[in-house]
Amino acid sequence: MNHWILNAAICFLLVIAVPGCQKTAPPAEPPYAAGRLSRQSWSPTVADPLPGIDQAYCGSFWIPQTPEDQHLVLLFWFDVYGANAKWSDRVDGFDGQVDHIPIEFHLKSKTSDDGTLNIAGTDYDTTNGSLFLISTEQENPVVKQLNRSLAELDILTADGSGIDTERLKALARTDADISTFFRDAADKPNAP
Repeated sequence: MNHWILNAAICFLLVIAVPGCQKTAPPAEPPYAAGRLSRQSWSPTVADPLPGIDQAYCGSFWIPQTPEDQHLVLLFWFDVYGANAKWSDRVDGFDGQVDHIPIEFHLKSKTSDDGTLNIAGTDYDTTNGSLFLISTEQENPVVKQLNRSLAELDILTADGSGIDTERLKALARTDADISTFFRDAADKPNAP
């Protein structure tokens, strides 16, 4: 009788344990996600704020979307605070709109950082720069593309996972190209 119980126990364990020890197929790889979008903004703290410097809205696009390997690809710097922004991720990039300004970005491939960018109906080659200053002071937005390595701008948080808003604010005042662009735009509001 004990022999029968022992055999039954062994069979029971084999039925339960063996399937659990088998390798299971890894979960299906999720579809390629081009990246993630993040946003930063700051409100004016001075009496007569300069748009783009004392108040701004920035949108940034990062690829690829893995915690261990991501880097900043595009930075859009607007001269507005509290922008009405809508962003929509796509497999190969994103679509967005900030206030009345449409923005579209399509990666050339999932292994590439560059792609096709369109801001308010104008195409830009992202290999010519990835920092875009956008003034809304005029009826039609004015865009300036700067050929900057975003990694060298020193705007990332200490852990590199995001953008430090305080560093952006400091860059607005210390970078000659950025501050000149926004100062000139503020001097020429509503120009055609």
